[in-house]
Amino acid sequence: MTDEIATYALKLVARSDYGCIDSTVQNMYVYPRTIAAFSFNDGGCSPFTAYFLNESVRGETYAWDFGDGTGMRTTDPTKVYFNDSGRDATFTVSLTSTSRYGCMDSITDTLVVYAQPYAEFTVSPTHQMYPSSGVMITNYTNQGEWSYHWHMGDGSTSALADPVSHTYGTWGTYTISLNVASEHCSDSVSHAIRILPAIPVAEFDTVHSGCVPLTVQFRNRSVFGNTCLWDFDDGATSTEFEPEHIYTKHGIYNVKLTVTGDGGNEYAYRQVEVYRLPEVDFRVMPDVVMLPDDEIQMYNMSRYGATWLWDFGDGGTSVEESPSHLYTSVGMYDITLDAWTEHGCTGRLVKPALVSVQAEGFIMFPNAFKPDLDGPNGGYYDQNATERNYIFHPYWGGVVEYNLVIYDRWGEQLFYSNDVNIGWDGYHDGKLCKQAVYVFKSWGHFINGELFDEKGDVTLIYHRKY
Repeated sequence: MTDEIATYALKLVARSDYGCIDSTVQNMYVYPRTIAAFSFNDGGCSPFTAYFLNESVRGETYAWDFGDGTGMRTTDPTKVYFNDSGRDATFTVSLTSTSRYGCMDSITDTLVVYAQPYAEFTVSPTHQMYPSSGVMITNYTNQGEWSYHWHMGDGSTSALADPVSHTYGTWGTYTISLNVASEHCSDSVSHAIRILPAIPVAEFDTVHSGCVPLTVQFRNRSVFGNTCLWDFDDGATSTEFEPEHIYTKHGIYNVKLTVTGDGGNEYAYRQVEVYRLPEVDFRVMPDVVMLPDDEIQMYNMSRYGATWLWDFGDGGTSVEESPSHLYTSVGMYDITLDAWTEHGCTGRLVKPALVSVQAEGFIMFPNAFKPDLDGPNGGYYDQNATERNYIFHPYWGGVVEYNLVIYDRWGEQLFYSNDVNIGWDGYHDGKLCKQAVYVFKSWGHFINGELFDEKGDVTLIYHRKY
C-alpha cells in the first residue's frame, strides 16, 4: 500500500449494429486507504486517567468516542474516567480516522475502570478513663464488593465489614485503621482514641544473667501508667515502654523502673548479672615445620577460660589446654581457639596463615629410555601414568624451579627444558637421535628452598611397539 494517488485509465468502446465504432477514455483516481489504530494504558482505579496514543496511518482528522457519552477531536487525547458504581466498569472506545481525501476507517477497543472504595468510619467514644475501655465502630465506606482489614492499634485485627465494638486491655492512645480493597483498588483511613490511666502499678520482667555483651529486652508489665523511666544502673536511661539495652561490661546491675500516671509514681527493681568473656590468646612454636616429623606446640595464654576447642585448619581438633599437633600435608594453616568460661561465655581467636608446613623435595632420573619411533611427541608426560616410558624425565616431588639439558658425547646440546612436566622425547630438530649414551644435567631448587644439581648418563634404546 502506498501514500500516492493511483490513476487508472478507463476506455469505453461502442459498436453499432452497422459496424460503426466510437470510443472514449476517462481517468479513475483511487485514494490511499487510511487505517485507524490506537493504544492506551488499560486498567486502573477510578478516577482513572487514560492516555490514548493514536497509531493511525494516513489520517488527517480524528473523532474519538470514549464510551461514556463524551468524545474529542484531537490526535492523542487524555481522558479521565470515573466509576462510582461499586463494580468494575467497561467502556467501549472508538476512533474514526479520516484522510485528507475523505477516506474513513474506524476501530474500537474496551477499557476497564476498576471500582474505587472510599474508606470511612466513626468510633465512639474517642476519650474515656480506664477501666472503661470499650468503643463502638460504625463503617461508612461506600457500597461495593470489598474486603475489609481492620487494625485496632493493639495488635487485634478483623475482616468484618462492621466489627461493631472492640475492648482494649489497657490504657493508652490507639490508632484504629481500616483498609478497604477490591481485587485492584484500595483505600485506607485511621482514627485515634485515648483511654486515660488510673493509679499506676510498676512491674517488669527481664533476663537475670548472661554473657557480655548482654542484650536485655525488658518486658513491661506495668498498668495504669502513662510514662516510664528506666535506670539501667550503668549510667544509661530510657523512657521507652519496653526498651532494649546492651550491657558491655561484666558486673551486677540493679535496674529501676519508675512508672508515672495521673495517680502518682511507683517503682520496681530487678537485678541483672553480666558475666565476663574469656580473653583468648595463644602462640605457637615453631611456626615453620617440615614434613613428616615436625610437630607444633600450642601455648594457651587465655584468661578466664574453663574449656577449650582448637582447630588446626587441617581438620584436626583438640580440647586440651595447650596441645601439640602434627601436620601431614604441605600448606599454610589458620589456627582457631574457642574458649568457654564456667558460665558458658565464649570467645574466639583466629590467627590466619599462622603455620607454614613444608615438604622435603626429591628428584631422581632413570639411566635409560625408549623413544617413540613413530615421531616426536613434544615431551609432555604424566609421571603417575602406567604407560611405557617413551620420554626421558625425572621422578620428582616438591620441585619449584627446574632445568634439564641433554648433550651428546661431543658436548653438543640436543635438548633443554625449564618445565619439570616436559622431558626429552629422544628427538633433535625433528629427527630421532641414534642409539647411544647421552649426558644430562639438571639443576633447580625444592619448595623448602634447598638447591639440587644432578648429572649423569642416559642410554637411548630403540624399540618397536607391539
